[in-house]
Amino acid sequence: MQAPLKAGIGFEEYGICAKRSIVLKFWIPRVTILWAPNKKPRWCAMLRVVHVFDVKPGVQETSFVEWLDARLDEITKRYGCLERKTWVFIDGIQGNYVQGRPERRPKYLNEAFWPSQQHADNFRKWLMSDEGKEFRQRWFDSVQNHTVLRYVNGDVPRPVTDD
Repeated sequence: MQAPLKAGIGFEEYGICAKRSIVLKFWIPRVTILWAPNKKPRWCAMLRVVHVFDVKPGVQETSFVEWLDARLDEITKRYGCLERKTWVFIDGIQGNYVQGRPERRPKYLNEAFWPSQQHADNFRKWLMSDEGKEFRQRWFDSVQNHTVLRYVNGDVPRPVTDD
């Protein structure tokens, strides 16, 4: 069951915790909070998966990127993806702002936010399956300079003190 609260914010029934309380998952873009009655809300580790790539010469770039976005939107939602976007590289600097040098990177950055590593892994299993073969082949036959990066949100380590 899903119920919107405000634009981009909502909640859904997430499951039953060990003590048989209903657990609700609240989301604000890029943030997930689990809440169960009589329990302190807790943040969940969000996984950000980033694909960077260039479109191969000879591939019609605009139609390919539109196709990839539409298909990824459709397929990743089935596996619990919370949000995805495609970004186009403008420029970069290697080093600091004073002495940095221009940096070249692949033109496209495609990011997806997942509520957990398990959700992203389930999508990856589908992608590598026979069912995902046609999609996977069209995607990777059309790109070059491809890299996948995975990040998890986390607290900045705090020093141990006597306080």
